Amino acid sequence: MILETDQALMDRERSNELPKLQVSFIDSICMPIYEAIVQVSPNFEPLLKGCKRNRTCWLILSENGEVDHSLYGLNDE
Repeated sequence: MILETDQALMDRERSNELPKLQVSFIDSICMPIYEAIVQVSPNFEPLLKGCKRNRTCWLILSENGEVDHSLYGLNDE
């Protein structure tokens, strides 16, 4: 599973899968870590909130189905 995910991240032909992969990574790796850190020290709550906002952005992109491949949203033209 991890190898397949890594391959998808590096494959330009599969770049449309990136938002979905990011949501999966956040759900399986990032959120549990941040939630555990916040339980130890509530001072880290802003990190958890940032992770949730980041997930929301990637989720919107994955539902939209379109990925902007240009640098910072600028076209090469």
